[in-house]
Amino acid sequence: MSKSLMILITLLLFLTLTFKPNSQIVELNYARLTQANDYVQLKSPNGRFLVRFSQARSDGDNVGKLWGKITIQDLTKGEERWVLSAEGSRGDDPFQAFSIYDDTEAWSPDGLYLAYWDDACINESAVEGGVVCHSHSIRFLAMDATQVCAKELILDRYGFGGWVKGRAHTLWEVVTKDDGSNGSVKRNPCVKVSKSRKKK
Repeated sequence: MSKSLMILITLLLFLTLTFKPNSQIVELNYARLTQANDYVQLKSPNGRFLVRFSQARSDGDNVGKLWGKITIQDLTKGEERWVLSAEGSRGDDPFQAFSIYDDTEAWSPDGLYLAYWDDACINESAVEGGVVCHSHSIRFLAMDATQVCAKELILDRYGFGGWVKGRAHTLWEVVTKDDGSNGSVKRNPCVKVSKSRKKK
């Protein structure tokens, strides 16, 4: 057997063992998105966190698939924590579902916040995926478990204008002015816990 044939066989064997046939990897901004039949996961641009969307709530295997659970894994500490579970269940309309934000700016520049869709959906067998979502909002998932937030910032479907350049995790919220035109204001994705005033 020739040397070149041996090299070719070795390369094919390596590729077969390394890549699963039921998953694919695509580029999403400067992070990597891994998609399989039963989950989607995104790695933060700082390489520290891995966010996994699991428990499918729609059919098919496209990037816009709906999910019922979100977990965060801290790759530096080797810790994983459950974050969110969607309310309701498929078949009991309406039900809640999550999906990855379909834009190139899902991650904040510092990799500590991830934008994602929070949807209210119903079953509809006539459409692709078997589900139709009538209400869409954008939320921002905090990676750091020690971050003290009263709640996640929630924006409407067209309210996210991207991240402010040169800032770690400040975002632009698209707002409607009094004259009907669009403007933008700077917001923090973490709604801080308000400190109660001490009684004198």
